[in-house]
Amino acid sequence: MTIQSYTETDAQEALAVFQSAVQESCYPDYSHRQIQAWCDVNQKVFFAKLARQKTFLFVLKQQIVGLISAEQSGYLDLLFVKKAFQNQGIASQLLSKIEDWLIEQKIEILTVESSLTAKSFFEQKGFQLISKQQVELRNEQFINFKMSKQIAK
Repeated sequence: MTIQSYTETDAQEALAVFQSAVQESCYPDYSHRQIQAWCDVNQKVFFAKLARQKTFLFVLKQQIVGLISAEQSGYLDLLFVKKAFQNQGIASQLLSKIEDWLIEQKIEILTVESSLTAKSFFEQKGFQLISKQQVELRNEQFINFKMSKQIAK
């Protein structure tokens, strides 16, 4: 098991992790149409985002099973783990890794717009609810939660 930085050669496998995690983990919190809209990403834009942000991958037996990405501003954009590998501490390890990186960047507060599915995970990790939001993505309405966490003092 290793946590490594994202490279362009990881693009397709990272996208597959994102899509499978959403498709397999977000029922019954989101409808089939919402999940389709969530997964229907423009690959070029998705890959550029992974390259632009700080992105770490969790690799187990030469397979990417989780990913996390954040802006240097402290905004956590993506945190996904394949369903078969959930509840094994992988998301926690990825979150710890990105927090360490953000602290090195002198960032004190980490923010996230959490899905309903992930909200309890973030609460367990010390995130506080700022607001419940309704957002639109590809003509579908979603409920998510703006949350934050103090990571440096």
